[in-house]
Amino acid sequence: MSISRETCLEALQEAADELGHAPTVDEYKALDRSPSYNTIIARYGTWLNALDYLDADRAPRIRFTETDCIEALQAAAEEIGPDPTMQEYDQADRNPTAETIAKRFDGWSDAKAAAGVTDDATPTPSQ
Repeated sequence: MSISRETCLEALQEAADELGHAPTVDEYKALDRSPSYNTIIARYGTWLNALDYLDADRAPRIRFTETDCIEALQAAAEEIGPDPTMQEYDQADRNPTAETIAKRFDGWSDAKAAAGVTDDATPTPSQ
């Protein structure tokens, strides 16, 4: 049986009511609701398209600077070890996410080089 768009919207609205704002994907996942966020995206095309149907304000987006990203990567490397992968970084449950860091630079490798956390990188001083 296929899950309807209406069922997806009802679950999203319940999550929004509980949180007090439209949920981010991570917030929705943390609530462990059904249907899954993947099903919602499949029905609406994107998460943001689904949120357009809600009667709720969107959560404020957090903007991370290059310095924030570098400092987060450096802290993670101290905890995880040098040259962390995106998966290792995300498993450490840090913010910003590895995807955000990679987007802020020209990819994960460039971000690690800027942070000085690769075996072949020259450390960049924190600002």
